[in-house]
Amino acid sequence: MTYLAIFDWNGTLFDDFSANFEGANAALAALGKDPISEATYLETFDFPILHFYKRNGINVDDYLEELSYANNAFFPVYEKLALACPARDGAKELLAWLQERPVKILILSNHIEESIRSNLQRLDLLPHIDHISGNPHDNDIIRKMNKQERLNRFMKDHGFTADRAFIIGDSLEEPDIAKNLGLLSISITGGCISEGRLRKKRQDYLIDTLRDVQQILQKEWELEE
Repeated sequence: MTYLAIFDWNGTLFDDFSANFEGANAALAALGKDPISEATYLETFDFPILHFYKRNGINVDDYLEELSYANNAFFPVYEKLALACPARDGAKELLAWLQERPVKILILSNHIEESIRSNLQRLDLLPHIDHISGNPHDNDIIRKMNKQERLNRFMKDHGFTADRAFIIGDSLEEPDIAKNLGLLSISITGGCISEGRLRKKRQDYLIDTLRDVQQILQKEWELEE
């Protein structure tokens, strides 16, 4: 019996809030908007990403027309700062614990796959990851299949069933994906969404640290210690 552990990357395994926040303000500046506060970011960030820009005064059509311009402002700032960002507390220990059990580990992200892989290697997490599903290019973030579509295809292609899979993330996407596909859902605070917004979602578990995941899976999947 093989299980599937589905991890978001940014804000879930990777503690990169500061890089995302500064990158977002760089993109807003490039689009002619004033910087926002961390509190505003936490209350307005969302996927699809165009909703975030709309909430901060950018017309959707204007954003789509100037997508490359916004990305060219965001990614250099993000990537530079991300080089100093650590893994979330308990990430390596949790991944190692899962790897010792009949669990395959998938990273499912809207971020650029090359960047994910590079930081996984830097943080010595790459050996624990079985699959990475990200976007190949920055402009693909709003133009290619969304996370749910990619996950649904992945599970069908690899023979995983919903009753043997869980998804964890820091955004509002993961609880929706879990509900639509019938997965066990875990949300984690400390990422790109305020705790108040996360609490309004109907996830199975809301946690503050990855160190709580092991206990949840021992209960839900009866995995041994």
